[in-house]
Amino acid sequence: MLSTNCNSQDDAELFLCSESEEDRNAALAYLYDHFKSRLASFIRRNFPFFEYEQVHDVIVNSFLELQKVATEDDFNPEAVHRLLFRIARFRAIDLVRMESRWRKTKETCEEEGLHQQAVQNQPLPPARFITTAEKNEIRAKFATFVRDAGLKRVQLAVARVMAEDWSSNLPPSDIRDMINNRPGFDVTLAGAKRAKEEVLKKFREYLKI
Repeated sequence: MLSTNCNSQDDAELFLCSESEEDRNAALAYLYDHFKSRLASFIRRNFPFFEYEQVHDVIVNSFLELQKVATEDDFNPEAVHRLLFRIARFRAIDLVRMESRWRKTKETCEEEGLHQQAVQNQPLPPARFITTAEKNEIRAKFATFVRDAGLKRVQLAVARVMAEDWSSNLPPSDIRDMINNRPGFDVTLAGAKRAKEEVLKKFREYLKI
């Protein structure tokens, strides 16, 4: 176990790789104090319409994600500075999208209230629930498919993200962000969407074999 006396960015980068939760928390606390002002300036410069609470939320969520990423095997502590600002940019973009969707949904609900009431009165088709056994079987087949299908680099990265918590409904924007938080990737939203479609198409073909 390392000493929890974290006094520099070099110490913090080293502590992030420690097996001790106390050391990792000390590193995150130091990095938060060290970077919070620069992160706030970066966010306000790129998202000048953000309120104080929104800037604070982005910074906190960025460090929570850094805490999660730091436990991955391919984490590079020397890239903390660049990674942290990249995460903050993505979290700010996510916040803009979320609030935009909320406003659009609110306006739609107000404009189409009568239509929604009519839809609610229509009978719903019977539900088809996937059993736990079926879900586990699909997950196992997908893991085998990822290992053996010879996917291209971006397709493989997308497939691995989907396999971590098997869900074909994971939106391309989330897949892109999760991939780009790993060193060596800079995938666009269109690229993540295209790769996901190709992975699902190949997986369907794989299941027919």
